[in-house]
Amino acid sequence: MRVETSSPAGTERVGRSLGRLLREGDLVLLSGELGAGKTRFVKGLAAGAGVARAAEVVSPTFLRLEEYGDPPRVLRHVDAYRMAGGADLEALGGGDLQGAGGFMVIEWPEHVEEALPPDGLLLRFSHRGPRARRLDVTARGPRGRALLRALRAALRKGRG
Repeated sequence: MRVETSSPAGTERVGRSLGRLLREGDLVLLSGELGAGKTRFVKGLAAGAGVARAAEVVSPTFLRLEEYGDPPRVLRHVDAYRMAGGADLEALGGGDLQGAGGFMVIEWPEHVEEALPPDGLLLRFSHRGPRARRLDVTARGPRGRALLRALRAALRKGRG
């Protein structure tokens, strides 16, 4: 599925739509060049999931991990940009990050591909102008396919 947004607020609205759909154990992978809107998307996702206000969400680039919310709903936001491979993700707690009561979003998943579970949703972000973005959304596994179908339906209904 391909989604075009014309502004950062539009990118955030798509994230909000997906956030409303997330449940325990879900994995969302965000790939794309610097400044393509990944963190802005996570702001919307966190708000839609009800775990944080958009203004509270920051890029975890230097921290590697930010957590938002409280059990039973916790968003674990990982930035793998400076990771050298799956071992770095495992050192953060890898498998535990998707654990009870939470869901995980990983920016720059290509840096830790070998450590990723096979099921989830992959979004590739690209610039389409100073403010416009294109999001190519791909399902990985059965839960990823379910999320993709639900997101497509939510966006068609205009819920953002």
